[in-house]
Amino acid sequence: MKRYLTLLLTMVLVGCGYSSGSLITSKYHTIHVPIWQTQERRRGLEVALTRALVQALEARTRLKVVSTRRAADTVLSGEVVSLQERVLTEDASDNVQEERVILTVNFTWQDTRTNSTILARRGFRVYADAALPLGESELTASNLALYKLAEKIVEELQTQW
Repeated sequence: MKRYLTLLLTMVLVGCGYSSGSLITSKYHTIHVPIWQTQERRRGLEVALTRALVQALEARTRLKVVSTRRAADTVLSGEVVSLQERVLTEDASDNVQEERVILTVNFTWQDTRTNSTILARRGFRVYADAALPLGESELTASNLALYKLAEKIVEELQTQW
C-alpha cells in the first residue's frame, strides 16, 4: 500500500509539471540586470522595477545576479513603455479606495557569450489592483504592479525551458 501511494504521488507531481528547482536551463549561471529605461516621467520607476526584477530572480531562479555585463552569462534589459493608473472605486469624498495599475514593457534576455537573443517581448503587459487603506498613497498600487510585473517576467524566462 505504501509503495502504491508513493507511486501515485510521484505520478501526480510529474503529471502536474511540479518542479522543485529553477526551470531555466543549467547552461546559464549568472544574469546581469542593468537599470531599465523608461518613457514615463515617474521618478524612480526604472530603479524600483530593476530592484523588483533582481529580487524575483534571486527568489525564483538559481541564477546569480551579477553587477557587470562582463561577469554575466546573460543580460536582461528592457524599458517601461507605459504606466497607466485607473481608479476603480472612490469613497464619498472622492478619495481613491481601489486602483488598477497597468504596466507595459519591452524586454530582451540575451546570451552574452553568443550575443544571441534568448527571449524578447514587446508590449508585455501586466496589471495589479490594489485597495488603498485610508492614508496610503497611490504608490502602493504602483509598487504592487512592479513586483507583479517582475514575477511575470521571471515566469516568461522560465517558459523557454
